[in-house]
Amino acid sequence: MTRVRDLMIRNPNTVHPDTSLAQGVELMQDVACRHLPVLENGMVVGIISDRDLRTSGANMQHMEVAEFMTPDPITIGPGASVKDAARMLNDNAISALPVIADGSLVGILTVYDILEYVIRLPEPVTSG
Repeated sequence: MTRVRDLMIRNPNTVHPDTSLAQGVELMQDVACRHLPVLENGMVVGIISDRDLRTSGANMQHMEVAEFMTPDPITIGPGASVKDAARMLNDNAISALPVIADGSLVGILTVYDILEYVIRLPEPVTSG
């Protein structure tokens, strides 16, 4: 059975709550990602997506990530099944899960990681 640890992006880029929105956008563009876990004192306190940043409509130089992040995001452990992760993403209408082990961020799993996995699955052999 495929586990979250098999598909997650390890050691994802992160931001601090007081990071400016402009810096968040720049980081997402530089590393070509769509989600950034927000860490404070080593703990996940939120998550921000490119969608949050695009729809902020604010002067990004003077606004902070904390004002637009989703606080206390839904998280998952690395040993969870990919099916459970997909269910969590779908049931909560979200597109990313920070992956937490022993209280620390170890990765992030996105709907795109799961889609890429499904695309690579072998086609079932059918008779007839």
